[in-house]
Amino acid sequence: MVRPLDLGIFLPNAKGGAIMATGSPPQYFPTWELNRKNALIAENAGFQFLLSMVKWRGFGGETGHWDYSLESFTLMAACAAVTSRIQLYASVAIPTVHPAVIAKMTATIDDISKGRFGVNISEKLSVDAKVTYIAQEIYNKPGVGGDGLVGANVYRIPTTVNQKDLKDYKTTNIAGIETPTFWTASDAVIMNPYWTVNNTHHDENRSRVIGLVSLNWKLKQEGVFGQVDMAFMDNQDQPIPLMRGDVAAICVFEPYAALAELNGWGKRLWVPYDSPMGKTNLGFVASSAFVKKDPELTRKMVAAHVKATKEMASNPSIAIETTIKQFKMTKEVAELSTKNLFFSADSGPAFVSGLKALAKMMLDDKMLEKEPNWDEFLNLGYA
Repeated sequence: MVRPLDLGIFLPNAKGGAIMATGSPPQYFPTWELNRKNALIAENAGFQFLLSMVKWRGFGGETGHWDYSLESFTLMAACAAVTSRIQLYASVAIPTVHPAVIAKMTATIDDISKGRFGVNISEKLSVDAKVTYIAQEIYNKPGVGGDGLVGANVYRIPTTVNQKDLKDYKTTNIAGIETPTFWTASDAVIMNPYWTVNNTHHDENRSRVIGLVSLNWKLKQEGVFGQVDMAFMDNQDQPIPLMRGDVAAICVFEPYAALAELNGWGKRLWVPYDSPMGKTNLGFVASSAFVKKDPELTRKMVAAHVKATKEMASNPSIAIETTIKQFKMTKEVAELSTKNLFFSADSGPAFVSGLKALAKMMLDDKMLEKEPNWDEFLNLGYA
C-alpha cells in the first residue's frame, strides 16, 4: 500500500526560526498572534499538519537566536481551538517532562482537536560525553593545497613537456641532500609530481583513549555510568551540537571547552585532573625498532621536545599564539584555554605512577587485555 506524502509547516514558535541573523532577513518574535495567522494560512492552503519545535534555551550573543520561544504543548492546544482540519504536533524532549504528564497533556489536546493531535518525541538531551578515541594509520596522506598537491602540479604541466623527462625527478645538491627537479627552472614552487608521490610524505598515526578513560572513571564515581547515552565525535565537532541543544554535555580537549564556555553554550563542570592518573596526558612515544635504528636521532627529538615544553611553561604567550594560529581561535578563547593547560617534561616517579594508573583504568574499561611489560615499555634514559 502506497502512503501519500503529507506536507506541513514548522510554526514560528522560536525567535528567528531556521535563520540565524542580526537584521536581514527581519527577525520575528514568536507571538501567539503570529503563530495563529500561520496556522490558519496553512490550513486554508491545504497543508496536512503543523509542527512546533521544543526549545529551552537559545544561542544568546548578537543574534539572540531562539532566545525567545513559546512552549510547544500550550501553543498546539491554542491552535487546536482555532483550526478544524489540520493535524497538530507538539514536540517534547523526553528527559524534561515526566511521561505521565506528557500523556495527560496529549489526551487533553487530542480532545480539544477532536483527534487531530500527535507528539514529536525528541531525544536531544542524551549526553554526548566523551573525548575522542581515534585509531588511524595513514601513509602519504594527499595534500589539499599548496606544495605537495599532486593533481594541481600535474594540471599545471604544459602539454609540450615530455612526460618521460619528469621521471628524472631528483638531484643531489652540493651538501649531499636530495632535492626535487622542476619542469620549469623559473618557478620552484611548482613541484615535479614524481617527487611529490615518492618523497613528499605526510603520514599520520593516531591513537587517543585518555579522555574516554577519564570520563568513564568520573561517571562511575558519580554513580551514573551506564545511565547516560554517549555519542562519539571528533573534538572540533562537539561544540556545535552543544550550541544547538542537540546534546546536554560534552567532554572535550582545549581549546574547544573554552570556546563553548566563552560563548555561553555551556558551563564548565569538571576539569579531569582528579582521576587516579592525575595529569598524565602525553608521553613521547616511539617504536622500539625506531629507537634501536637511530638512538642519536631519538635523543635529539626528545631534547627538542623537552626544550619546547619548558619554553611553553615559562612563556604562556607561546601557547596563546599557537592556539590562535593552529586552531583559528580568537585571542579571548586562546587565553581562557591556556589557563586549563599545563606543560611538563618530567618523566620521574609521578609520571610513571600516573601512567600505571592509566593502564589500570584501561584494564577496568576492557581497553587492555593486560598491563604492558613496564621494563620494556618505559625507556626514560632519553629524558
